[in-house]
Amino acid sequence: MDSPAVSCFVPDRMPYRLRLVATVLCCGFIVVGMAACGSSRPSAPSPSGRSSPASPPGGGQRDCRAGRVELSYRLAGPRPGSVCVRAGAELVITLEKAPGYAWTAVESLRPQVVTVLRSGRGATVTAVARAMADGEAELRWTSSFTGDPYGPPTLLWRLTVSVVS
Repeated sequence: MDSPAVSCFVPDRMPYRLRLVATVLCCGFIVVGMAACGSSRPSAPSPSGRSSPASPPGGGQRDCRAGRVELSYRLAGPRPGSVCVRAGAELVITLEKAPGYAWTAVESLRPQVVTVLRSGRGATVTAVARAMADGEAELRWTSSFTGDPYGPPTLLWRLTVSVVS
């Protein structure tokens, strides 16, 4: 018997074996999607040494970086989830190449706090943003598999930037 949560996606008119395969695939996509969401807890910075240390939102001012702050993201690597910077700091975000994947441009949900000065899209992206004013802004971008429209799901990446004077 099919799960009621999945049955709305799998029509009853399909042969039993096809419904079973569709149900298993649907459940697999749900599990993979949930795993891709990750946790809201910030990840450790990249071992490349290029990332600034992650700090919780509203972290102490002594933990906030000034000047040029470099962050690097890889598809299979750690995902720094937050960073604290001083107003005027420049964030350089490098989205590393992954075979078969493409990145979208980095965008800011609060450009009055953190403004994206330059970003692109493609296999490797380097975005530059500036911390403009005190507050908290979220930077977002996605990574998508380009080889198959039905392949792995598109992933949403988020970076919370806390800005202090």
